[in-house]
Amino acid sequence: MAFYRKKVGSCLPIIVTMAVLCAGVAMMPNQAFARVTAQLVNFKNSFDPGTIVIVNSQRSLFFTMTNGKAWRYKVAVPEKSPKLGRTTVVRKKVRPTWYPPKSIKKKNPDLPDVVKPGPSNPLGARALYLGWERILIHGTNSPWSIGSAASAGCYRMHNDDVKILHSWAQTGTPVVVLP
Repeated sequence: MAFYRKKVGSCLPIIVTMAVLCAGVAMMPNQAFARVTAQLVNFKNSFDPGTIVIVNSQRSLFFTMTNGKAWRYKVAVPEKSPKLGRTTVVRKKVRPTWYPPKSIKKKNPDLPDVVKPGPSNPLGARALYLGWERILIHGTNSPWSIGSAASAGCYRMHNDDVKILHSWAQTGTPVVVLP
């Protein structure tokens, strides 16, 4: 864990972000720029570097760094009563499969039981599964919802943003969810 903290405290996240931005632009010459919304911000806190902090009222996710800094991402938050407290990332998945919960299928009975990875999958490009049942940090196929209270319980990020977070966060990464 000490090695991980040293790495997070270094400039590696900045290098990764710049590489993703450059690769995204280089690989998409006829498309819009990559949709990375990260901002390096002052974030005075008592959390260890490498902690994910979600502030529902700000509709923001912070990945803490050293020296009172953090990477800030805009997210879509749950519509109702988000679960608050501490947990960890328990699993990570590239191109996740979505199994719509009964509560969502009840509202939309035409949904299939399984949505494979692809453009119609609401989990988007990456998913970080938290220690709380059915609560994830994931990409989205609804980028217009970012910055709103729109989800059934998860935290949605732009796909390019969640790819970066997915590369930094490891199984066991602490997650703190605040009002």
